[in-house]
Amino acid sequence: MKILAFILALLLCLPLTVSAQTEAELKYSKAFYEKVLDLEHKYVQSLALPNGAIGYDIPKVNPNFDISRLPTVDGVKPEEYVNWPHTRIVPYFSAFAVLGVIAADRENARDIALNYINWYIAHMNTAESDVNGVAGTVYDYYLFLSPDNKKVIEVTNMDVLGDKSKNYDSTDSYASTFLQILCAYTNKYDKNFLDDKKDLINTLKDVIYSTYCEKVSLTGAKPDYMVCYLMDNCEVYNGFRDLASLFPEYEEDAKRFKDGIQNSLYATGYYHPAVFENGKAAYEIEDVAEMEYYPHATSQLFPITFKIVEKGTERAVRQYELFNSLYGKNGKAGYDWVNVNCGSEYPWALNLRAAVRMEDYTRAEKYMQTVYTRFIATGHPSPYYCAEAGHILLAITEMLDNACAGGSVSDDISLPDTQKKSTSFKEILPFIALGAAIVIGTGVIIYTVKKKK
Repeated sequence: MKILAFILALLLCLPLTVSAQTEAELKYSKAFYEKVLDLEHKYVQSLALPNGAIGYDIPKVNPNFDISRLPTVDGVKPEEYVNWPHTRIVPYFSAFAVLGVIAADRENARDIALNYINWYIAHMNTAESDVNGVAGTVYDYYLFLSPDNKKVIEVTNMDVLGDKSKNYDSTDSYASTFLQILCAYTNKYDKNFLDDKKDLINTLKDVIYSTYCEKVSLTGAKPDYMVCYLMDNCEVYNGFRDLASLFPEYEEDAKRFKDGIQNSLYATGYYHPAVFENGKAAYEIEDVAEMEYYPHATSQLFPITFKIVEKGTERAVRQYELFNSLYGKNGKAGYDWVNVNCGSEYPWALNLRAAVRMEDYTRAEKYMQTVYTRFIATGHPSPYYCAEAGHILLAITEMLDNACAGGSVSDDISLPDTQKKSTSFKEILPFIALGAAIVIGTGVIIYTVKKKK
């Protein structure tokens, strides 16, 4: 009877064995993702302005400006240009749009990138012109475009708002993301592009180090706001890492910031979103389970996205699981990032980049379904903006390179879905044979036992 029980146990396990061979697998429509890349490239291209800048969004007319503090520019009075379509230029956001365009490498990508590079260089402040006395910074701007698209008027964010502290969102991230653009352009289009631009590179390096805090080995956001953010410093590391791949003399800079992030920002099981110059946490976290979406939880993904931690490591897995345990709750309002429902109207496509890096294509595809339906297919309505498109371009390019490598392109551009992998008769034939053998064997044993009795 023991033999019989053993055989019956094997028989009961058979369905589980077959099931293990038919786990859910993603069915990518590569053509769909190629279509998204085309759409997002065209969207960024539509934001590329005649002077090379990349607008935050599509220029539109909104004359609600205080013209009393606006300057006359090139003979055009504010009374006139405030009635032109306008948009903002925020170099930090524009940078990701350009990086995405380079990665996807569609038609005119090289021109879009080079025009932006030239715009940025032309707008780098001198020590005398910068409000904080740092050469190489770039202000945020409002840009007005004449109705015939022939004239561009730029005024600084400070001019519009009348506030000298509203100069730039940061200096460390602006300089480091521009370094990433320079490196990406060099790698993609012109291997010798940076050979004669060491002065430019070192000016950008000086901008980054202008807010360096030696005690924590991190950069402050900007000279008049010395808080050391995890997000910013991951971008700083990424800029120097990219630079070191071209010029090894910058390897020590990359290592310095990577060590600073791990030593000064990492706590037990999570990263501090920011610290002050003295190392004290800028955001108190009493209970990890109560982390706010931004900046607490979203910043936890930056070490993954910007390769501070590698995707296969225990820390990367822990960081990613932490974020999803808090804001990856499918269907729960306010806690569901894949359905863009975390209390923020913005899509936060940066999250997608972390999911792709971790090869979590199930969440990545669900997120893309949401964003495609809500934003991309409906003409990129607000609050969608240039950086979101850039992150989508970067993430999908990486996903196509990894998950869809060697896949054929079909004519289907419908949304991808998750389906059970179909199992052919040949695949289950061995299990059918095994099951039949077990059944026959069981019958023989039972017959033999009965006959002996």
